[in-house]
Amino acid sequence: MANINNRIHELLASLGIGIVIGAGGAIILERIFNRTSRELGKLSDLVAEIRDELDKLKTVLSESTDSASIRSRGVRKAGSYYSIHPSSGDEDDDEFEEAYEVFTTAPESLLYKDAPEYQVDDEELSEHLKEVDKLFKGSEDDVISAYDLLIESREKYSRNAQVLWRLAKSHMLYSGIKSKHGESIEQKRLLYEGSEIAKKALTFDNECADAHKWFALLIGSLAEYEPTAQKISNGFLFKEHILKAIELRPAEAYLYNFYGRWCFEVAMLSWWEKRAAQAIYGSLPESTIDEALSNFLKAEEIDPDFYNANSLMIAKCYIQKREYTKVAGWLEKAVSIGGETADEITARTEAKTLLPQYK
Repeated sequence: MANINNRIHELLASLGIGIVIGAGGAIILERIFNRTSRELGKLSDLVAEIRDELDKLKTVLSESTDSASIRSRGVRKAGSYYSIHPSSGDEDDDEFEEAYEVFTTAPESLLYKDAPEYQVDDEELSEHLKEVDKLFKGSEDDVISAYDLLIESREKYSRNAQVLWRLAKSHMLYSGIKSKHGESIEQKRLLYEGSEIAKKALTFDNECADAHKWFALLIGSLAEYEPTAQKISNGFLFKEHILKAIELRPAEAYLYNFYGRWCFEVAMLSWWEKRAAQAIYGSLPESTIDEALSNFLKAEEIDPDFYNANSLMIAKCYIQKREYTKVAGWLEKAVSIGGETADEITARTEAKTLLPQYK
C-alpha cells in the first residue's frame, strides 16, 4: 500500500491544496475537501475492485491442476530483459511502480548500429563524420574522443542534423561509460543533454531517420529519472519517433527490434496495472504480443540471425501465445548466434536456461 499512499499524496498535491485563510479561504477549503473526498472515493473503489479481481485469479490458479505450469511461465522484468521464472503471485510495491516504465532502454550492442549511408556535399564535413563514425566503433577512449570532436565542432555545425544526431548519440554512449564508473550525476546530465540535442536535430531535418531513432532511444533512457506521469508521456513519444524512423528507413532490422521490445513491455502490463494507470493518469500506450512478435519477425526477415536477443524475444512471444512447439527453435538460435556484448551474453545465458523446458 506504500505506493498507493504515495499516489494519494500526489493526487492531493495535484488538486492544489495549500494554505488558505479567511472566510473565503474556508469556503475554498470546503470545496477542495469535497472534491478530494470524491476523488479518493473513486480511487478506493478501484483498489477494492483490483483486489477482488486478484482474489478471483488466485482462486482460479489454486483450483487449476496446471497452475504450477502456468506460474512457471510468468514473466518478470529484469533490467532491459524479461526473465521467465516461477512467480509467487504476490506483487510488491516496487513491481507496481515498474509497471509504468513503458519503454525499453536500448541494449548496448545495438547502440553502435547506424546505417553508414549518407550524402554530404561538404568534403570537410564528410571526413569529419567518417572519423566520428569510426571512433564510435572503437574503445571507450575512442568513444570519448568522438564526443570531444563533436563538442568542438558543435558551434560550426549547429544547424546540421547529421552532426547533431551524432552528438546526441555520443552523449548516450558516453553516459554508459560514466555509468560503469559510478558517475551517476554525469550519466544523468549526458542523457538529458543528449535528448535535447536529438530534439534540436529534428528541427533542422525532420526526415532524418537517425535523429528520430536517437531521440526515441534517449527518451527511453530517461525512465529511471522521470516521475510516472512523464514516463507514460515519454512512452507515447518513443513510439511516435521509432515508428517515424522505421517509416524513413524500413530496411533497418534494429529499428524493428527496438519497437518490438517496446510493444512487448506494454503488452505485458497486467489488466489491473493498466486500470490503475488509466484511473490515475488518464491514458496509457497500447500494444499486443502479436504486434511485438510481428516486429521481431520482420527484423529477422530483413537480417536473419542478426542478433541473438531478437531470437530470444521471438521465443518469449511464442511462450506468451502458448505456441510452445515454436519456442525451442528460436531458443536454439539465440544460443548459437555469436556476439560478446553484455546483453548478448545475457540473452545467450537466458536462452540456455529456458531451452530444456521447451525441447
